[in-house]
Amino acid sequence: MIKNNLVIGKTILNYSVRGDTDPVLIMLHGNSMSSESFSAQFDDPLLNSFGLLAFDFPGHGQSSCASDPANEYNLFAFRDLVVEVVEKLGLDQFILMGHSLGGHVAMECLPLLPACKGIFIWGAPPVKLPLNTDELFNPIPESALLFTEKLTASEIEKLSKLLGCEAHKQAIAVMIQGTDPAFRQHLPMSFGMGKVSDEYQLLKQSGIPVAIVQGASDQLISMAYLESLDLPMLWQNRVLLLEDSCHSPQMDHPAIFNNLIVQFANDCFFC
Repeated sequence: MIKNNLVIGKTILNYSVRGDTDPVLIMLHGNSMSSESFSAQFDDPLLNSFGLLAFDFPGHGQSSCASDPANEYNLFAFRDLVVEVVEKLGLDQFILMGHSLGGHVAMECLPLLPACKGIFIWGAPPVKLPLNTDELFNPIPESALLFTEKLTASEIEKLSKLLGCEAHKQAIAVMIQGTDPAFRQHLPMSFGMGKVSDEYQLLKQSGIPVAIVQGASDQLISMAYLESLDLPMLWQNRVLLLEDSCHSPQMDHPAIFNNLIVQFANDCFFC
């Protein structure tokens, strides 16, 4: 794995790559997390047939914080960064893989990245417009912490439990602590300004395979909503439920999760 920086405008993006093999799996992380959440994917030789790319969104991990948070901490701005990264690195055979926030960013990218061969999302219920968060998420008070600017130590612990299982609570807490608090403040404000697309329609219009994976013990996402979606290109014709996994199954059960990645990628690239 090689770590490097990419400068886009005023933003310094920290990114990790493994291998120079085409095709490439582009991994986009969740709210208040970082590319470190994909360590188990970068360490797994099962994925050696593919190039791996993951970067920290602005205000997360080792990337720089936004100079203009009100205009840079939103799905559209992150979408545009992903598109520019793909263009700067000259990628033309790739799958978008997105966890939680990263899944929403991946869906937003689809109209702008026609070379994308498939999309693999988890913890990211596709938005329908008009936006109704009550149908996307389960009504639990801890979910508000994803949009709370400054978190106490107790709140960081609660949020880390929401985002992952017990074994990864400390690693997730470190990622939360390393996130610019202004991100959690401005992201929900951007939704009110209309900076979110009808992601369900974007998936339907893309014409590419769509994999939706869900941790069975995820408290945050409404499984009933995911199962209600009618997506003609849904991989294996169902939402794939991973037992004993929470909101971050790529960390909870990487062997099972990575095997799904390989199966999906092979179907997208080689079938």
